[in-house]
Amino acid sequence: MSIVTSPPLQGSYGLAARVVAAFDLAVTLPLAIPVLGAVWINALMGGFGFMPQHAVVLSPLGLLFLHLAGILGVLWNAARLWRPLPWLLAMDCIGRLAVAVLFLGFLMAYPISPIFGLFAFTELLGALIQAGALARSRSAGH
Repeated sequence: MSIVTSPPLQGSYGLAARVVAAFDLAVTLPLAIPVLGAVWINALMGGFGFMPQHAVVLSPLGLLFLHLAGILGVLWNAARLWRPLPWLLAMDCIGRLAVAVLFLGFLMAYPISPIFGLFAFTELLGALIQAGALARSRSAGH
């Protein structure tokens, strides 16, 4: 059976995928909400008070894109939470690798907050968890 036509992951495999999606949903949902998005991005950038940082002040266009990204993140994560289809998880793993590379590249090229190293780590961890669930599910014949 192809990854595109495979049914949603079941049991512990589906649970692992849903946990990653639920975490992502919790992080992206505040970004989708006007006013809360700006507060949330500052909390994230400051490591919730554990890292020194300057306030992030976004232009109106920046806020628009922040909220658009939040809305897209909510939709994507809700789809994975509702139905952890193998092709969605595979696409998410690819996206996570790309985002981690982007974060690490920016860390090396620009004087940005080291919190992006933590963000890269969480992206790679999410990819590893989902890729492991996909691999174990396929080897178990699901």
